[in-house]
Amino acid sequence: MCDEITSGYSKRNCRAIAGVKSFIPVDMSNIDTYTTDGAGTVTALTSHRTCFRYSLDVNSSSYTQTPTGDRANGAYNIVQAFTAIFKDDELATDQAMDLFVQGYYAIIVEMRNGKVKLLGAENGLTVTTIEMTSGQAGTDLTGSTLNMEGDENTVAPVIADAAIITALLVAHS
Repeated sequence: MCDEITSGYSKRNCRAIAGVKSFIPVDMSNIDTYTTDGAGTVTALTSHRTCFRYSLDVNSSSYTQTPTGDRANGAYNIVQAFTAIFKDDELATDQAMDLFVQGYYAIIVEMRNGKVKLLGAENGLTVTTIEMTSGQAGTDLTGSTLNMEGDENTVAPVIADAAIITALLVAHS
């Protein structure tokens, strides 16, 4: 038996604040502990390697979740996609892009509205493309656009406990 709808929806009485402020990639091979409560909130996430925050310019990153079902196959999945734009052409940025290609990542997305979600929690996201460009006109992007995608079985859980993130960012010996 499928789950029953148990609540409705009410429109918020204020304008939304969109956009991703920063993200923290966590290499799936380094995750020691990952648990959630039954309601979709991360209760534990630990890594045996130090994680690093990538702070980006406003209006430079986004994510999407696209639930997709196939009645004929009786299948369902959620495609989670993440895009980050790095606005420089420094060698260190190019080298970081090369490292992203090599792994599977859970991506902690810190949004401008203060909410935090975990993309790729079970299966990880992987790079689909990285576009490094010089731009052509003076106002064109000079930098890199990182695109990642992954298939999940549930929507991205939230991280409400700031201590989880703090612990991931602390140097491990």
